[in-house]
Amino acid sequence: MLILLLLISPTDKLTEKARTARHITSGESASTSDPFGIIKIRGGEYIVHNGVWGAETSQTVTVYDTDVCKFNVTHSNHSQNHVASYPAICKGSTWGLTTTGWKSIPINELEYATFNWSVNSYRPSGIYNVAAESWFSSDLDTSSGYSGGGELMIWMDTRGMVPGGSKVGDFGFYEVWYSLVDHNYICYYMTGQNSAEIDLLDFINDALSRGYLNSTWYLHDVEAGFEICSGGEGLMLESFNVSVQGKATISTTAPTAPTTPTAVDSPDILIYLGISGLMAIVIILIALKLKKR
Repeated sequence: MLILLLLISPTDKLTEKARTARHITSGESASTSDPFGIIKIRGGEYIVHNGVWGAETSQTVTVYDTDVCKFNVTHSNHSQNHVASYPAICKGSTWGLTTTGWKSIPINELEYATFNWSVNSYRPSGIYNVAAESWFSSDLDTSSGYSGGGELMIWMDTRGMVPGGSKVGDFGFYEVWYSLVDHNYICYYMTGQNSAEIDLLDFINDALSRGYLNSTWYLHDVEAGFEICSGGEGLMLESFNVSVQGKATISTTAPTAPTTPTAVDSPDILIYLGISGLMAIVIILIALKLKKR
């Protein structure tokens, strides 16, 4: 049985609870069962969030080494037909939380945006997908969500789910699905994959060409994980790496031409030459006087 993804915005619950999320910052391993618990990876360069925003049932994520971009869903008690949670790893600014060193960049100022990720091939029972996503909006402040902006998802696999909205076309091997909620939802849909190397700009440019994104909107984050409706215990993300860079600022000021020195352009030099000349005359006169003797 396929479950059509219901597009329920997580904005209200996330913005209400993210401020009180428990931050786990140190130790070789860490886990959280807090619905909005956060585990910092590599000192905060990445974060793993439990992300239980659509249910009251329990879930736990575990990181076995906080220096490695990897996490496990070690407990999941969800049992419903719409998304209960999105346990994921993130780099960027997500619902008011910003990873170390991140700066949101307008789409039209991106030099490159790439990421790669992989998941374990084990597929436990349940209804869920394997999905990455990025959020876009015109506002640098993400604490109130991304209303009026865009959510771009890339599905790598699914068990019992299809994207929300309707299919509007194809992009390479991906189906493209779209729906308008309080933001533009764009999903690039594929199944049967465990790993991918993604040039995010290719997907962004396709969404721009369809009118679903605006080139002045900021790219706020890159995330990868699992949207879970039911089951999903044992899902594991094994690797994740993000590289985003803005275009370099090039100065348009013309260089100043070097000045050409004149033969004599200093009063000090003139004084020096005058004194030297007088000394020479004195020496000559003395020499002539001595010669007469």
